Amino acid sequence: MPTRTINQGFIDFLSKLTPTSGESKAAQDHRASIKACLERKFGMTHFFQTGSFGNGTSISGHSDVDRFAVIPSQNLNKNSAYTLNQVRNALNISFPNTNVSVSCPAVIIPFGRDAKEKTEVTSGYYIEPAPPDTQIKHYVL
Repeated sequence: MPTRTINQGFIDFLSKLTPTSGESKAAQDHRASIKACLERKFGMTHFFQTGSFGNGTSISGHSDVDRFAVIPSQNLNKNSAYTLNQVRNALNISFPNTNVSVSCPAVIIPFGRDAKEKTEVTSGYYIEPAPPDTQIKHYVL
């Protein structure tokens, strides 16, 4: 009977946790269509991934995709709840069969039943440049 080392067992376990290439491709395909909608409707200037998927720590079948949408402040309402509803409505027009919803502070787009098929978009605007010695940017959500 063959035996495995602890290291081999861990590598096997890790491969089961890592998102499949299909999951990664689906996330990228959804990214393009969400980005196009938000650029068209709100003049979005930046769209970046964050959370576990963005940090490479997502778990296959469980982790959703989190994204930030940076929208010029003049294209957002001062009432964040109203803005979230505006973003939801725009995305709902682009994805009428997905039951787009708001779960503060994000808009949820469930492209399927599993968490891996869900994208959460949080909108915000750029308020000032980061200090020169950092990579940090300042946003208001």
